[in-house]
Amino acid sequence: SCFSEIHDSMLMWSYYADGHNGCCIEFTLSPRNNRSWDLMPVEYGEELPKIENDEEARSAVDKILSVKSSSWSYENEVRTIRHYDKDKFSKSNKYFKIDIKAIYLGKKMNKERCDILKQIIHSKDKNIKVFKMVDADRYSSNYPILDIEEI
Repeated sequence: SCFSEIHDSMLMWSYYADGHNGCCIEFTLSPRNNRSWDLMPVEYGEELPKIENDEEARSAVDKILSVKSSSWSYENEVRTIRHYDKDKFSKSNKYFKIDIKAIYLGKKMNKERCDILKQIIHSKDKNIKVFKMVDADRYSSNYPILDIEEI
């Protein structure tokens, strides 16, 4: 899996959130059942690590999975990697566990859809904050900046 540390990147919303029609989920790591998972910040560069011998294979594979071209550095990604050991496999940690803090809805999502999604989200957990992305009428470089409004 891969995740970003930012929720308001115009490019990220354009690429990964169905052109501002999707959503972004802010979460914290749950302390439960995440023992076989590692979090790895993505390193941006142009060279992949080399695997010199079998003893370095696991750490080299982890590094390869956490490297991305420097042209993507604006994403500030963090990846989760699960190390599978068939002798220690536990069905209880099959999936990465998170606790949802907030959900950000795309700026192109209409009010009716936002209201329905907020009702669904709050039926699960009233503590989850729900925001809608909006244009901020400011620019950074050549890109408009996004703001949030709580709904």
